[in-house]
Amino acid sequence: MAFPYPHKIRKTMVEQGIPNETISKFEFPDSLQAEKIVSFISQMEEILTPKQCLSIIECQGCSKTGKSDKENRTFGLKYASKTIDERIKLLPESSIPKSVICHLNSNRTLSVFWAFGVEGNYKCVCSGIRKLTEPIKIPRTYCGCCGGHIRHHLQNALFVELHLKKILSSPNTSKGKKRCEFLFEVKEKA
Repeated sequence: MAFPYPHKIRKTMVEQGIPNETISKFEFPDSLQAEKIVSFISQMEEILTPKQCLSIIECQGCSKTGKSDKENRTFGLKYASKTIDERIKLLPESSIPKSVICHLNSNRTLSVFWAFGVEGNYKCVCSGIRKLTEPIKIPRTYCGCCGGHIRHHLQNALFVELHLKKILSSPNTSKGKKRCEFLFEVKEKA
């Protein structure tokens, strides 16, 4: 199942300097049951600042290895000499899912849109969430896990560093009316 793993989140908290006294306030789930993971992410929103939540959750994400990872790295290196605008236009040649739409904003942030379905009836891209049978309120921070997945692959394909600045919308928080929209800060690699 595709969920943010609590033990990896704890490791990221430590790596990012979250104090042990803060980490000790969390009830880390003992299983990957969806409801427990969702509850844990809700705890993050209660205990941490929004900036800390985004910084931690952007480091998560499933499916960061394998064939598409290798292809996106190759794509990024192949077009490293091009501008980011040119690389975005070339993304259809990469292994980034075709349902991902990227737009470079005038302030040099990157808007990334992603969802399954059609306008007005979008579905969550997270297979773990899609498997839930009963309605459950998903904290917006949870969506940053999918943001971490696409961040990883876009960093490689676009040959840039990305930092999740904001989760603007998701099918879960809009009852299917809006796609996931992630806003990333962009830093060119030297």
